[in-house]
Amino acid sequence: MKARFSEATCSTLWRNGSRHRLTLSFRTAPTPRLEARTLSRHFLAAILRRAWEQTTNQGPIKRAYDQGYMDGKQAAEKPDVQAHEATLTAYQKLQANVAKFENASGLSIGYGWNLENVGALVRLLTTRPEDITRQMERTLEALTAISRDVAAGLERLKQTDAPSEPQTSNGASG
Repeated sequence: MKARFSEATCSTLWRNGSRHRLTLSFRTAPTPRLEARTLSRHFLAAILRRAWEQTTNQGPIKRAYDQGYMDGKQAAEKPDVQAHEATLTAYQKLQANVAKFENASGLSIGYGWNLENVGALVRLLTTRPEDITRQMERTLEALTAISRDVAAGLERLKQTDAPSEPQTSNGASG
């Protein structure tokens, strides 16, 4: 953009009895063309909120909001009796279930157990009993084969270590 020249004419000026016209010329800087911008969501929300506040009766709404806030604050500060009772009931049910399990299984889960492994074993037994059966059959077969091998080895050991019958010499008299 180029700079533009503007003129301004002032009123008549009298000097030494003669009338003069004063004309001022000045250069104006180029100005960019202004374009409208869209309003942001936050600004538009603020305008709408202010308009709503001016057109509605805020007194009862504000009082209800403040009362609800105070009720919530007081409820958070005092202990929740119902939640405590529900937790206590759940705890008692858990104790009863553990006692039933210990009586039925003959095991006590109180001390000395790696509880994660016990849980994994119970899950395995209840979800895939056929896999457990196959594994136990393979273990039984392996133990049976090992016991046969041990029995055969013991038998060979007995035969090699067995004392031989006493030999008598011919013609020796005693």
